[in-house]
Amino acid sequence: MLKKIMLLSILLFIVGCTSTTRIPETHIINKNLETEKVTGDSKISMTSYKGWANCIEIKNSKVKVILVPAVARVMYFGASDGTNLLWENKRVEGETNTEEEAQKIWSNYGGEKLWISPQALMLEATGRYWPPEYYTDSCPWETVEIAGNTVTISSRYSPNYRLQLTRTFCLKDNTLEITNTIQASENPFDFSLAPWSVLQIIPPKTVVIARSSAKKGQPGGFVTLDGNPSSPDGVDELSFPILEQLKSWKIGAHSHYIRAEYPKYTLIVSAEVAKGRLYHDHDSAIELYVKGKPMDYIELETLGIPTHLSPYQRVSSKVKWTLE
Repeated sequence: MLKKIMLLSILLFIVGCTSTTRIPETHIINKNLETEKVTGDSKISMTSYKGWANCIEIKNSKVKVILVPAVARVMYFGASDGTNLLWENKRVEGETNTEEEAQKIWSNYGGEKLWISPQALMLEATGRYWPPEYYTDSCPWETVEIAGNTVTISSRYSPNYRLQLTRTFCLKDNTLEITNTIQASENPFDFSLAPWSVLQIIPPKTVVIARSSAKKGQPGGFVTLDGNPSSPDGVDELSFPILEQLKSWKIGAHSHYIRAEYPKYTLIVSAEVAKGRLYHDHDSAIELYVKGKPMDYIELETLGIPTHLSPYQRVSSKVKWTLE
């Protein structure tokens, strides 16, 4: 079955996506219209958002989530009363890119996206350092399936990485559960890959991470990946004040959660971390990127287990976003 799905995706890519000057459409399968069944208190409905059509809203009494298939992103996560914690780039609201346009300039829409780790692989896969490959960045999702309280999306086949991305979203109480999956084709890329979630949020007052459990390379509880991070406080947890600085900085840690603290809300991003497994970026399963001046957003990032995929093999990572 997996082989048939992948072969179909590759065929659709060859037949329908060979043009770099048009924007592919997303096929939406709403099984709830057939069964009229919704599990729990979550409601899933179709909506428009900031100029994008055919968006999916997942909502209950506590949390609201909006998925935008046209740019392959989660563009809203926050309280159901209308407080979005995700950063949104107002300059590109409602816009989409063709592959030809995306190869020239990268549109940073904001929200959350799923990339392929490590980033250094981008050059080998695409022949360039930047911008990212279209099919694993802003290309509209190929399919969106709504069934019960779960939304499942599939990306288009990536001819450069030779894989397809699948994501499931399920809202339970105040937590959004996400499963990110990479599935290789019959001729997988010869490299260890991992799902890489990049969540751009409005800068909070403080970000807290669990001290790293890595025995080597992170003696201070984290590792500096870029720039000069602010000095953290704490022992079991490391608290970083989020202050605007001239230059950006980034840290990583082999830990299972990162927490953004706002005056009214707290956003907790947690991930499954495998003991004894070495992650990309100096063994980082969780990462924090603080943008330099102007600091309009910061990034909370999670990385899955690096896996050298065999033909049609899959690797998944599970992430939770909790609003308190």
